[in-house]
Amino acid sequence: MPRPLACLSLLAAGFALGACTAILVPGDDEVIIRCDLSSDCPELDDNRHVAVCVLPEDLPANADKVCSSDFATVRCGGAAYGVGHSLTDTYLAAVSDPTRYAACPPALLGQRGCGPTPDGACAEGLIENVYGTCDDPDAAVFSIGAGQLELDDALGHDVQDQFCRAYFCDERFVCSHRSEQPRCVICERERFFGRAGCGVLYLQGQPSSVYLDAAAHGNCEGDQPLAEIAFGPISP
Repeated sequence: MPRPLACLSLLAAGFALGACTAILVPGDDEVIIRCDLSSDCPELDDNRHVAVCVLPEDLPANADKVCSSDFATVRCGGAAYGVGHSLTDTYLAAVSDPTRYAACPPALLGQRGCGPTPDGACAEGLIENVYGTCDDPDAAVFSIGAGQLELDDALGHDVQDQFCRAYFCDERFVCSHRSEQPRCVICERERFFGRAGCGVLYLQGQPSSVYLDAAAHGNCEGDQPLAEIAFGPISP
């Protein structure tokens, strides 16, 4: 569970505590906020996080709840926002040309981000991963050739993942389609791409051009509006 919110730091920032009560943490110099409901907790000045009222895991059921921080729930479906929103506009531009997500041409087969050659080989140092894509076996996340997936599993997913990565300033985030309302979550390597799985979508042997470095271009101060999240250009 995330560390409880420090009451003193919130007071210094000008937050009103409402129904919360300041208490001392035994054995700690930090003061935390006790609560009954999440609505008792103060709003945070970082839009990537929300304050929630939780019962610490190591305490009994009748113990006091405390305010803690959690990741905000952020929708990332291509139709989640209206025209004029950076996600919607970039997504529509990307899916307007499905050939972007086609399989690699024969000359690129065996290279990272493409399928293996007709005889099943990948270039030296690469192996075929679970997505049928030649990949670096030591990579932290999978390289996934768009053409190795069903079109619906690739179309626009690079845009949606970039939105989540940039909003949370963390390249572990992806757009999960495990529910009717896709939302940003931290990826899990054992899950499938597009359903909370970890992976970088490759188009024609290169990482999709819409990906940008999260630390350099993301919402790292927690003050960037959803509609202004940045994307790289849509490559032909």
